Amino acid sequence: NRDKLKVSSVMYTTEQADVVIMQTDTFDGNLLVKRVVATGGQTVDIDFDAGIVYVDGQPLQEDYTAELTYVREDFQGEVLVPEGYVFVMGDNRNHSSDSRSDRVGVVDARRIIGKAYLLIPVGQQTNIYGEVVGGRDWGRFGSVRS
Repeated sequence: NRDKLKVSSVMYTTEQADVVIMQTDTFDGNLLVKRVVATGGQTVDIDFDAGIVYVDGQPLQEDYTAELTYVREDFQGEVLVPEGYVFVMGDNRNHSSDSRSDRVGVVDARRIIGKAYLLIPVGQQTNIYGEVVGGRDWGRFGSVRS
């Protein structure tokens, strides 16, 4: 929370693994920051027992996630992402509202404001409960990992 991102939409085409900033009709108009897991024409399935996300039948290599994906939200099974839409997930998977939730669902790519290119840590480090556990995490400064 409170970290700053440098974002650009110049010459941008949405790609899998991009971290994007987008608008939704939920969350009181707040912007969401999520990772694009799949784009139009791809399928997404999740094995919640193993915590693995599959795109087009292949497991994603997700070194950037905080933990494996065990929380189902409203996800009912394999999703075919319509053309012009994206399936997004937060990197903190078990504490994120994303395309697994009916509140977000698949996102019209026209709602994407841009891709995050640079992370600047501003806030203090917090745990999953929002409790402060340290100062700024300068190790996170730099490009957003894809």
